[in-house]
Amino acid sequence: MSFQVTIEGADLVSLRIGSLISSLPGAQRKLVSAVAAEVETQTRRRIENEKTGPDGSKWPDWSPATVKLYAKLGKAGHMLHQEGKLLDSIRAKAISDEQAEVSANRVYAAIQQVGGLAGRGHKVRIPARPYLGISAENAADIDAVVSGLAAKILGEAGL
Repeated sequence: MSFQVTIEGADLVSLRIGSLISSLPGAQRKLVSAVAAEVETQTRRRIENEKTGPDGSKWPDWSPATVKLYAKLGKAGHMLHQEGKLLDSIRAKAISDEQAEVSANRVYAAIQQVGGLAGRGHKVRIPARPYLGISAENAADIDAVVSGLAAKILGEAGL
């Protein structure tokens, strides 16, 4: 499962800065890599601490059957973080000078993101617990990362 972000609606000043940065070798890739790293951090934080979707909605609680099963197995655990495998599989990378990808490679990653039927015979309904995505607060954090790094890159280039 992967997720791609496109940032649109840049004003004229941003377009000019973007044009300057794209003319500097490797600068655009640095920006895209920084955005990818920030989104990975945000995704990990959402799983570990926030327990909400990118839209701010709280994830559904475990079903009583799941609570009973985990108690029987002696597992306290946390939502989407029972053993840490999903969290550990979250990766982000620049796939071009213009795109970054954030993904999770566990077989159950997609069912947790979008919900659906799972288990033997696909008889167990798993509610969606979206962990990939960008909230308004995440977008502001990404903007700050891009602005800070762009200023640094332009400063290093003497512009």
